Amino acid sequence: MKTIKKSSFIILFFMAVLFPCYVTAQTNDASYYVSVQSGLYFYDVPESGIYANAPIRIAGGRIWDIHQRATLGVEVGATFLEDKGRHFDLFCTEYGYYRGKRMSADVMSRLESRLFWKLNVFATLGLAYTKTTFEEKRQSGCRLFWESVPTLTTTYNSGSYHHLSPKGGLGLSADLTPHINFNLSVNHEFFSDSNLSVLLGLRYRF
Repeated sequence: MKTIKKSSFIILFFMAVLFPCYVTAQTNDASYYVSVQSGLYFYDVPESGIYANAPIRIAGGRIWDIHQRATLGVEVGATFLEDKGRHFDLFCTEYGYYRGKRMSADVMSRLESRLFWKLNVFATLGLAYTKTTFEEKRQSGCRLFWESVPTLTTTYNSGSYHHLSPKGGLGLSADLTPHINFNLSVNHEFFSDSNLSVLLGLRYRF
């Protein structure tokens, strides 16, 4: 029952996000754009904790001028992140490594409004599908004063998981030229594991 309710909510959410873009497309001229972003991505691995790494997000979409000071758009994007190896050495001789990969694909609507000069504020809302694979090994133990070699306990954790969830973001942007836009955004995927991304990027409007 919970799965059915969640699926129904996601479908209705998806329709609500894209319907304004469809209506706008019938009455306004549109132009295409591409964008690339990078920054910090904080995400939670079950039973392992929260990790941060530098992702790359690429996207393409269509944008409509709905007002003299506002635009509405829809875009499809993909985020890639790979942690090839993170060694840690913690208190009391705990050490080990973590490795993981994370991929996210999303469909987002975007509303952007001019504040002043060439500075804009924008909000995004849509759906994201995310898949994560990881492996982690920890060795821990404390050497007592009468021991020459510490007694170590080894734990190994690995797995993969995926989810489909609503995604939203807020940001600021600046029009460097009529075609090039510089932006900063904070994004979050809801109803999933803890994650937050802070991204800087460039957008080129054709």
